[in-house]
Amino acid sequence: MPIPKFDEIVRLIPTVLEQGREYRRRDIVRAVREYLIEKGMVGQKELEERLESGPLRLDNRIEWAIHKLLSQGRLERTRRATYRLLEKNYMGEERLSGHMEEQSPQEQMDEAYKLLTDDLKSRLLDLLKKLPPDKFERVVLELLKKMGYGEPVETKKTRDEGIDGIIKGDKLGIEEIYIQAKRWEEQNVGADTINSFIGALARKGVNAGVIITTSDFTPEAYRAVEEVRSRGTKIVLINGDKLASLMIEYGVGVYTRHTYEIKDVDENFFEEV
Repeated sequence: MPIPKFDEIVRLIPTVLEQGREYRRRDIVRAVREYLIEKGMVGQKELEERLESGPLRLDNRIEWAIHKLLSQGRLERTRRATYRLLEKNYMGEERLSGHMEEQSPQEQMDEAYKLLTDDLKSRLLDLLKKLPPDKFERVVLELLKKMGYGEPVETKKTRDEGIDGIIKGDKLGIEEIYIQAKRWEEQNVGADTINSFIGALARKGVNAGVIITTSDFTPEAYRAVEEVRSRGTKIVLINGDKLASLMIEYGVGVYTRHTYEIKDVDENFFEEV
């Protein structure tokens, strides 16, 4: 069952609260949650659903509904994080106009951020797939360096059993991690490629490696990794979506075009001033 829409929760809060009684913010959230559970309007799945940014989706809608009621003069802030309902009978303007907000402002921002990020990842992958193999390998090694590994070493020029690079797994350079980069357009990396890579690691006495591709891996490839992991060989598979996400996270091939800073009222400041 879907979580009640944002404006449905805005209209619901005054029916749950007693007029004139003071409520802490967390008490309003708890009261609305308990009401929805009692009426069978949400289940455990809905109670645990989270936004991309982390907060529980239902709690976020309730907290933003509190803000909206404050702005409409339906709730009064009596002291820090404490509120009182001023008008019991409530008919939101949205019902009169026929307009309904399904999501809280934070949900709308999260959704917009996700759309922008998905578009950025798609454009990054398009560019990566068009790079010559040697440049793609350098991008991969630069990413791993930005992620905190030691200075990488390219090996592709020597055609070293399909090993495209070596990075140091620790600052002292005691542990080596071998890299294989697959700049593939559509075809997914299969178990044969994984097993060949594992064989190359074994011949070099290395038990850790990373395979990175612009496409994805077959189910058989993932199973092959699980099998060798139980024998002490650690293989990490990074598909195109994960690769693009890491490039964004660590600032490789991207720049910050604009930053939005979201502020909130510091109620402690006004109590202590």
